[in-house]
Amino acid sequence: MRQKNLRTATQVQADYDQDAASYDEIRFGTPGGRYVNELEQDFVASFVEGSRVLEVGTSTGRFAVSLTNRGAEYTGGRPFTQNAANHI
Repeated sequence: MRQKNLRTATQVQADYDQDAASYDEIRFGTPGGRYVNELEQDFVASFVEGSRVLEVGTSTGRFAVSLTNRGAEYTGGRPFTQNAANHI
């Protein structure tokens, strides 16, 4: 039987926290990444601009800033707090 590389919840959280600071820069730092980010932000904003928003699974918090800047009343939550804390 093949052995899987299993990690505990604490190890997974530590990995997410370690990568949080650079995730958006790596994912959206290229011209293509910036283009995708702009499309995603505009798409989401077209549905919720000026509305009340509840985001579950906020990841790095990039939609929190964008949506509040566009007038949305924003509430977000996620199980790991370090990622979102880097953007607020």
